[in-house]
Amino acid sequence: MLDVPVKVNGAFREKTDRNGEWLVPNVNPYYPSRVEIDADVIPMTYYYERVRATVAPGYGQGTVVTFPAKRGNNHELLHEQKTHLSNTL
Repeated sequence: MLDVPVKVNGAFREKTDRNGEWLVPNVNPYYPSRVEIDADVIPMTYYYERVRATVAPGYGQGTVVTFPAKRGNNHELLHEQKTHLSNTL
């Protein structure tokens, strides 16, 4: 998804490109960093399984963080979310 704000450790860093991607530079190695997307700007027709992740790459390494999204109407997404939650209990 285009232009979704990305935060690292709570600070705005950049927005995603047209492919919904953004390379997160300058993350401290071996130290946990929280990467998150701003769910407030995502249309209600999208459901994200998660909007934040914690990463701790090694020195000189990178890591890939994905935020899988599903698109549908609110009723379908709510039903799917409830089904998912009931299966995890």
